[in-house]
Amino acid sequence: MAGIYATFANHGYKVTPTIIKSAVNKGRSVDLPNPVGGSVISRTAADTVTSVLTGVVDDGTASESVARNPLRGGQQVAGKTGTSDENKSAWFTGYTPTLVTSVGLFGEDPKTRAHVSMKGATGLLPPPGRINGGGYPAKIWAAYTFSVARKAQFDLNTTQGAAVAPVETPTISQTPTQTPSRTPSSAPPTSKSPTQTPSQSPSQTPSRTPSQTPSQTPTTSPPTTPITEDPLDPEGNFGQ
Repeated sequence: MAGIYATFANHGYKVTPTIIKSAVNKGRSVDLPNPVGGSVISRTAADTVTSVLTGVVDDGTASESVARNPLRGGQQVAGKTGTSDENKSAWFTGYTPTLVTSVGLFGEDPKTRAHVSMKGATGLLPPPGRINGGGYPAKIWAAYTFSVARKAQFDLNTTQGAAVAPVETPTISQTPTQTPSRTPSSAPPTSKSPTQTPSQSPSQTPSRTPSQTPSQTPTTSPPTTPITEDPLDPEGNFGQ
């Protein structure tokens, strides 16, 4: 993990960690492989990751342990916390422009050597006593790094991330580029009157009322006896 984060710090050039800094032999020099290799990601991509990870330190999960450490003294830091399932491990890997360090804590049963949860370890944390990467690992990292690393600022070739100040003040909205071309339909009428009024009123009203009302009411009531003759068969042939 330290090697990968060192690649970000080195602007995308691969870094291979080594435990040997130098070797001296009487009478001859010893050449060691260069730990810095070729470019594996673009500088812009690497610097953008660094810029984003400064936000983890300044405003994120490591801010309590790293950003507020009194030894920091304005030092720029990028890094990331981590905590595994069941809290069996927790870590913080962070870097400055000159030093990368990874601190990991792992739970281990003292008798069986099995990998176990660290919950409750130290007895100093409130229940449930979970140990997170932003806690002890980040505190250990800060105490070490700020004591040995020389102060320096990141040289970032990016326009993104927490380490880059905004180039302009964001605005909530923009004013319309044009005003409406028409006024609402409810605006006061213009000086012109309508070009035409209806040419005619209805030409006529009904000329007559019904000429007559029924002059008489029926003088007789309907016959009370049934009609025996069938109008379609006056001679009664079909009925026989």
